[in-house]
Amino acid sequence: YITPCGDGCASIRDLGQANLVDGQWTLDGSGGVTCEQGGDTPNAIGYHYSWDPNSLAGTVKITNNEQVCGNAKGYQETNQLQLALAP
Repeated sequence: YITPCGDGCASIRDLGQANLVDGQWTLDGSGGVTCEQGGDTPNAIGYHYSWDPNSLAGTVKITNNEQVCGNAKGYQETNQLQLALAP
């Protein structure tokens, strides 16, 4: 769920606060992971979301804050995302 929190601000439940910066929505935060091999690690990753306000297409860049799930501390990956309006 996304709710407005002011001009250029949106609160996204379970993720944090997004801000409109230079024509792109951005959101930074951290979270835990659950590895396929088992085990939960809180605050294991940092993430940076960025998406276009018109097309709702963007990316999420994930960085490991520590060694987890077979990946070294500092490991990074960038994934494409496509947001959609709820029905």
